[in-house]
Amino acid sequence: MNTSKRLIIILIFLSAGAFFLHELVKSYEELENKKVQDKLHKTHSNAILKARAGFDVYASLVSSLKSYIQNSSSFPAEIKLQTYLKDLLSGINFKDSIVVSYNSPDHFFKYVITPKAIDPAGIKGLPASSLISKKRMKEFKKFLQTDSIHLHTPINVKEGWVGFPFSFSVFDPQYDKKGYFTPIINVKYLLNYFYEDEINKEFVNKFIIQDKYDLTREVIYNDTPIYNKNVDSEYYKNFNISDDKFIYSTIDVFGLKLKIGSAYKVKPKVSKTVAYFGYLWYFLLSLAIITIFYQFGKIKGLNNNL
Repeated sequence: MNTSKRLIIILIFLSAGAFFLHELVKSYEELENKKVQDKLHKTHSNAILKARAGFDVYASLVSSLKSYIQNSSSFPAEIKLQTYLKDLLSGINFKDSIVVSYNSPDHFFKYVITPKAIDPAGIKGLPASSLISKKRMKEFKKFLQTDSIHLHTPINVKEGWVGFPFSFSVFDPQYDKKGYFTPIINVKYLLNYFYEDEINKEFVNKFIIQDKYDLTREVIYNDTPIYNKNVDSEYYKNFNISDDKFIYSTIDVFGLKLKIGSAYKVKPKVSKTVAYFGYLWYFLLSLAIITIFYQFGKIKGLNNNL
């Protein structure tokens, strides 16, 4: 076999090796990218579980209040209800903000209590329409035809935080409506679940109510007046992240749709070091083989001349 044929065979083998190395590097990078994406999906799944767990706490609070009111031998007075609320919250170690209002059937505030104060915002005796839009009042009236618990679109509470308003009607033994209660629980209690773990500092979460309102720990950007000027440091608009970088899921809680999105604040890049070293190693190996072949041919030529 002459020298030219041997060179062609060597070049074919080197080309095949280069192709194999390229496919190996490509598979490695795909695997590393999959690990990055899997980590995002795992974090997103945990976010959904945390949201459901938070709403379970909310639901148990509201259900306990409703049960206490309905099963009392007489309609509880304001101070008595406040005492029960204190005992209930201390039993579950709930330390966040909550305000419970009792409204008459014609939507006037009769009771307004928190665990530490009675009517801290001075709204007792006012009509709900003075604080709530006509659209929201229609929403209340629609849901309050039954005695089921309903969750309404979050509002910016006058006390300076954003809350989830639950509501349920109350009736006397003759089933005449006595009005309705609206426990409003601080959204921050729920959303703080997403920022407890160290790993969550890598990610940003997006919370959208009814597919149109941005929800944060400080305010909700909707039709309710904003009394708190603070901006949540983890609000997704603080980060320059395009929408296609998020993955989304929607959960239904008491008829309210909460859309949760998760994305990397800065998506990790797959290191190119392995690829660079692989290609460099193969280049040097190929160069060595071609050099050896050249030297071998040169020596063979000298031998033939001799």
